[in-house]
Amino acid sequence: MSEAKNLIPVVLDTDCWNEIDDQFALGWLLRRPDAINLLGIYAAPFHNKRSTGPADGMEKSYQAILQLIELSGRPELEERAKRGATRYLPDETTPVNSEAARDLVRLAQQASPGNPLTVIAIGAITNVASALLLAPEIADNLRVIWLGGHALHWPDSREFNMFQDIAAARVIFRKVRDLVQLPCQGVVSDLRTTRWELEHWLKGRGPLAHFLQEMASEDEETNSYGMVRPSRPELDELPAEERAALPRERAWSRVIWDIAAVAWLLCPQAFRSERRPRRLPGYGGRYEPVLYNKQKDFIYITNVDRDLVFTELFHTLADE
Repeated sequence: MSEAKNLIPVVLDTDCWNEIDDQFALGWLLRRPDAINLLGIYAAPFHNKRSTGPADGMEKSYQAILQLIELSGRPELEERAKRGATRYLPDETTPVNSEAARDLVRLAQQASPGNPLTVIAIGAITNVASALLLAPEIADNLRVIWLGGHALHWPDSREFNMFQDIAAARVIFRKVRDLVQLPCQGVVSDLRTTRWELEHWLKGRGPLAHFLQEMASEDEETNSYGMVRPSRPELDELPAEERAALPRERAWSRVIWDIAAVAWLLCPQAFRSERRPRRLPGYGGRYEPVLYNKQKDFIYITNVDRDLVFTELFHTLADE
């Protein structure tokens, strides 16, 4: 118990099957038991080509969470993985009850404004908003770090995490006292890596690191950028006309931005931020005008040191 008191109490809310970004973020947390007391890992709903609907996205994310827990060699955390909402908020006052929302209420009730529970949210923020609607008194006991929305200077706010459940985003911006927003396009979109970095740092460096590297290599988005091509020796064996007929190889990098929310907690020196008045996410895909005075400001991330973040991530994942 004395050791746990020195750790940061954290829950992660993640649409873990949506993109490989979430799996890198969870992997980073799983590899830092010296700093993080990971009290809960919640599966968030999502709907895109990787799921048939929010419920299916949530269930696939739950299974992905369990897989990463196993690969990390921390089976004691399995009971802390919880299924989340199977649909988005129908409005700004109606919660979606789930095991994850109830567990967040339970943990938040054990926290306090002076010793808050840190919620790292890297998906649609339905579960967290539902917990606040189920038990409004927990709002001051939470510190919410959310990767959602685009930068305020971006032409719109139609970012995947935010725009899936605008009602939930508005609940968070209205109710949470201690809020950190990590905007995607225009800020943490700087967190890009390459095939060569991933292979150099992670390939063969333990079950979890190797799995994440292979997932990145096999990812559909990655392959669409021409990452998987014949090796140089194989190319050299082809006749000149066949080599000339191959699609031209592109310079390639991909963003792994969900790690930003974990990085803000574990290496805050990599970020620059400002305190700003809150602007509510709007249903029309833009932020609404400022509605709150200085007493309702929040921490808004403006810049990130890409090299520092990836240095910390890769060393943590590859340190056997």
